[in-house]
Amino acid sequence: MDEASGFEGGAQLMLNGYADTDAEADGLELLISIRPEHADNIVEGVKTVEFRRRFPPEHRVRGATVWIYSTSPVREVIGTAIVMSVERMRTAALWRAYGDQGAVSRCVFEDYFSGVSEGHAIRLGGVRRLSMPVDAARLEALDFATPQSYRFVPEDVSGMLRGCLDEAPA
Repeated sequence: MDEASGFEGGAQLMLNGYADTDAEADGLELLISIRPEHADNIVEGVKTVEFRRRFPPEHRVRGATVWIYSTSPVREVIGTAIVMSVERMRTAALWRAYGDQGAVSRCVFEDYFSGVSEGHAIRLGGVRRLSMPVDAARLEALDFATPQSYRFVPEDVSGMLRGCLDEAPA
């Protein structure tokens, strides 16, 4: 792993088409695709840690806004959260440290991490459910394809999503 970039093979984080080795999470937004049962658990406060096989290092995304996209059959952005921390560690240590916060069974965890020795725990805070979810068609109308895992959010999509937060009744 390249120590400067935090990525295998020295790859750099691509933000808005530009390599960025000193990105700060201030203002950074990601859309993360999550199965409906896990997405619901996050916005309900049951699940405070999301597990991932791959994710940008903490120094790049701590404090970033995460838009929670509930995958098929729901296909909607249902909430938002803040990345409080990201820890990369061996999967056995990951389970010991965060298994009780991940709201998944050990069997599901082990199946998900099958074939890899390390993973990431993304600790989420400041979770908010959108009162009016944003369906995939609205994202696609802005030429924003929902990702398999995660994707950085451009300004036009961010503005639309933030507008939906502002529309939420108090």
